[in-house]
Amino acid sequence: MNYKTNAKGRQDIRKIAMEWRKQLGVESSLYLPVVEIYEILPIIYPGLTTEIVEDSAFPKGKFAETEIDSKTIRLSRSVYDGACDSKGFERMTIMHEVGHFEMIANSPIKLYREVNGPIEAYEDPEWQAKCFAGEVMINKELVKNMKPQEIALQCGVSLQAAEYQWRQYQKEEKRQDKIPSFKMFT
Repeated sequence: MNYKTNAKGRQDIRKIAMEWRKQLGVESSLYLPVVEIYEILPIIYPGLTTEIVEDSAFPKGKFAETEIDSKTIRLSRSVYDGACDSKGFERMTIMHEVGHFEMIANSPIKLYREVNGPIEAYEDPEWQAKCFAGEVMINKELVKNMKPQEIALQCGVSLQAAEYQWRQYQKEEKRQDKIPSFKMFT
């Protein structure tokens, strides 16, 4: 079953992510202190509860969850420990869950059950959380002259995540290059 939410495109989510970084005072940091952020989430979002549970509490292939009704972000022990060890996938997983909370619980948003086929990415809560995690972990302006390997190392993300964001940024640059510039003659 697919769920649909209010539309937010990459540019909208990037603005939210950059404002979020600014409010935390990490707008110019390449390496986001994810574990420290996770530990203060209840201060950032009053009423939010964070939990670290044994891996066996989740079904196979699941590592974390965000419950909007109970305002809870729950991580598996392996994700939390991996993030403490600076593992990129685990760090990104935490920010993905924060993205769910930020995109859904912290804004006037609705979820819809979609029964009539596929939904657009910008209306998909999973895509929105993935986009938030990528944008908040990999600041476009800070990495604009880097290759994916350097992004992965400097930002503390997996090479796969760095390559994905890098490709998104490259696509944006190509679109910008196609916009004609007009010179004004005076």
